[in-house]
Amino acid sequence: MIEKLAAALNKMRSTRLRRFSLQVFVFYLAGIYAAIFVRWAKESQLAYAPDNTLGATMSILCWVGFVILYRTLVYDRIAFYAGLIAGFTWLLFGDAVVMPFWAGSMALLVHLYRSRRDFSPLLIWYLFIATVPTIAAYTDQYSLMAHPFYLVLFVVLLLAYFVYEYAQKVNARRKAAIEAMREEAELAKEEVAFTEQTLDQQIARLEKMAKLPELVQQELTDITAAARLIRHCMETDKRDSEPGRQFLQRYLPIVENIVTKGQTLARQLEDPEKRQQSITEQLDALASLRQAFRQHHQKLLENDSDDLSIEIKVLEKILKTDGYNT
Repeated sequence: MIEKLAAALNKMRSTRLRRFSLQVFVFYLAGIYAAIFVRWAKESQLAYAPDNTLGATMSILCWVGFVILYRTLVYDRIAFYAGLIAGFTWLLFGDAVVMPFWAGSMALLVHLYRSRRDFSPLLIWYLFIATVPTIAAYTDQYSLMAHPFYLVLFVVLLLAYFVYEYAQKVNARRKAAIEAMREEAELAKEEVAFTEQTLDQQIARLEKMAKLPELVQQELTDITAAARLIRHCMETDKRDSEPGRQFLQRYLPIVENIVTKGQTLARQLEDPEKRQQSITEQLDALASLRQAFRQHHQKLLENDSDDLSIEIKVLEKILKTDGYNT
């Protein structure tokens, strides 16, 4: 209901004339409230000062309280809610005449705290109109120490808001940290997926290389086959993902570079002896790389071998526990 009221007020404040009309309405509403409850205060003999000043005093208190509540309803809903809590709590201790004073005081304090980083002349004006004449008007009719339990509760409510605000900030920081970690994890996941896709593309390019010397082609075929086996280990066991990716990122470009440059030299060298020497050097390098690829694949298989050994040992223990001879 309050949200709908605030939305309606926002629409009504679309022009300067409407804003002025709303201010007049708030002033008029405060006057009605003061008139009703001042009459009740007189009949109940709640005021301490002579009757000739009671009406003016209550009008000031109600007007200031209503203005602050109206402004916070429009601009700072949290401060408005805090003011309502303080105002209705006052009814448990005192009369309804000065309820707008306590509600507006709490709303103002909360609003000032929430706006402390962008303190403006407008806030100074709020502070002036809410403290100097309002407190003077209140003490003209009431004693601030007449309700010590409410003053304590008022401070407790204010401190409770500070705790709430701090908890909100901590929660926001925690959510931001979790979101940052989630985004970082997503980026890392995307980066890994992109890297693995790039590795598959590199292996596919090597597999498609043609018109190579027979021995070079055989070495390259063995290397790409070992690379595929490494990729299979990476896909089936997360423990193999990082070491496998690091190995392929390091050595696949070297393989491609050696084969590509070897092809270029084989086409350009006119001296058969030098051409053969280039092919021999290329074969030696590819043979060393083939051996490295196979060794790394075997190294990755150690995790699977260890897992199998553990499973077999567990199975043997289960069989013995169940009374079966192995």
